[in-house]
Parts: sequence; C-alpha cells; structure tokens
Amino acid sequence: MTTFEDISRGRALVPPESQIADEDIDPNNVMPVMCPSCPWRSDAGRLDLGAEAMQALALSVTTEANQRCHAPSLSGKPEARICRGARDVQIELFYHLGVLKEPTDAAWAKALLDLQG
Repeated sequence: MTTFEDISRGRALVPPESQIADEDIDPNNVMPVMCPSCPWRSDAGRLDLGAEAMQALALSVTTEANQRCHAPSLSGKPEARICRGARDVQIELFYHLGVLKEPTDAAWAKALLDLQG
C-alpha cells in the first residue's frame, strides 16, 4: 500500500526547476483514470488518509482548489495533472448544484470557458 511518506520521498526527488506552480497547471489536464493508489478509490490499494483527512480533502477540492495527482511523485516526477478522483467529486457536486449541465469533463471545460468570458 502506498503511504504519504512514499509520496513525500518522491516529491523530495523533484528538482526545484522541474516543479510546477499551481497557476501553471491546466485545470483541464486531468488524469484519464484514477491511479492505482488514488485516495478517492474505494478498493484496498488506495492511499488511506483516514476519514478525517478525506473529509478535509473533499472540502478543499469543492471549495478551494483542484488536487494534483500524486502518482508521478512516486517516481520522482513533477505533479503536473489534476487528480481524476478529485475531479470526479467536483463534477458530481457541481452537476447536482446546477453549475454544470451534465457530469462530464466537457461540461467542466465549458463552464471554465464561460467563467473566463
């Protein structure tokens, strides 16, 4: 099972010049599927953050910011894509709130374009 320590060790291997700032990540550059250790998965292979941390993470991705996929950090690579599991949570919530016309990545991208004017 992947641990947060595994992710931290991998992140430490990414040279500063290769790290990507949050504002430089395309919000539509989402992983096509959840990675094997995605904390949003329901199976035993996921990164288990515990119920309290997952609640905080859900609140964060629905009120503050996107979540980067941690999978590249396990190999010492920059985290440059948005987490599929977190995006699915965002899409479902914003669809049920009526912000998105359908629960899809295409509707998400259109909503972003509409916001940008």
